Amino acid sequence: MLQSHKLDIERSEKRERLTEISAKEGELTAEERAEIASLSKKMKDIEIKYRAALVAEDTESDKPEAREAKDLVDKLSIRAYLSAVANGNPLQGREAEYNAEHGLASNAAPWEAIAPRERADAVSPGLASGDGPVTQHSILSRVFARSATQFLGVAMPSVGVGVHSYPVLTAGVAPEFKAKDAVVESTAATLSTTKAEPSRLTAKYSWRIEDTAVTEELESALRNDLSMAFSNALDAQVIAGNGTSPNLAGFLATKANGGLAAAAGSFAPSGVITYENMAKLLSGAVDGKHATALSDIRILVGPSTYSLLASTFRTGTSASALDWATNAVSMRVSANLPAVASNKEQAIIVRGNPANEAIVPVWSSVKFVKDSVTDIDKGWEHIISYALYSFVRVRDDAFARASIQVSS
Repeated sequence: MLQSHKLDIERSEKRERLTEISAKEGELTAEERAEIASLSKKMKDIEIKYRAALVAEDTESDKPEAREAKDLVDKLSIRAYLSAVANGNPLQGREAEYNAEHGLASNAAPWEAIAPRERADAVSPGLASGDGPVTQHSILSRVFARSATQFLGVAMPSVGVGVHSYPVLTAGVAPEFKAKDAVVESTAATLSTTKAEPSRLTAKYSWRIEDTAVTEELESALRNDLSMAFSNALDAQVIAGNGTSPNLAGFLATKANGGLAAAAGSFAPSGVITYENMAKLLSGAVDGKHATALSDIRILVGPSTYSLLASTFRTGTSASALDWATNAVSMRVSANLPAVASNKEQAIIVRGNPANEAIVPVWSSVKFVKDSVTDIDKGWEHIISYALYSFVRVRDDAFARASIQVSS
């Protein structure tokens, strides 16, 4: 087992213990507070060792055995997984070898087989990771490369079997200056825990039997289409899942159902949006904590808002609100934002690089099930694919909801 894997397991054990302590009712004892402090220090030490191990193992990746393993991953074919399920045959060759080595079922494909293949000159997007239990996995960055979820700074770790908890220290040491020999009062540490329980993300892939004669072009199409399908479905839930089963509580669910607080103040300007009000909205997001300048702000808007900003000008000038906003902050459009309602379109604001404040744990493989009945007389084959994922937010103050009026 790699040293990084051992450290990851140790880190997980410490995190579980913190979760146990935080779940206790009543005030923490002095021993428990001391244990929290000790576990927190150990987790920081483990994190430093973990990062060092990743660097060392990256160097090790130049060795023949590592190159051989990488070659195996690079040659995985999503067609092979789909064909095995469609024909009811066991996996063969490199795909069977990979699944056996990683303990995956024969109808399960790793994300490596779904991620669009990188060009030699491509750079995989990623997110900076702060201290904490979540590590960004580059393979998921490739699968969800153009998703709004990644744009919003949501961490996407690959996780194993089980329910995953994310403890957050919400209160603790309060430093203050004291006179000589003055007593320093102890402050109880407070932990809150958010659990990420798996939900099912599904996609249906259909093709004519004649299409199976296509070779390499089909592999590329399958990878791109499946990546797009999963990205779109994930975005829809992370952005606007209403919190009512089977939906997750997305950013724009009602506050009562687990979403962000309703837009207010400069985030809900009255009347159709103007150049000045858009400037106030974005500058109002700079809180001095997560964001210290406009350049630290990201905003996800809908198509109507984007279009209106392009035709909204500063009084007496030819400068549009869109020109100013896209130069001042990072902006992206998503069709998964809720449709315009009561002349208003919602938007999501991100302060700084939230790292682990919002997390989408993605379980480690995609499973396929063949539909052997629907349209079989027409020569069509259907395969249902599903992946397990969740969405949790541990600190909402890194995000904000805006409401923008786009018509009168």
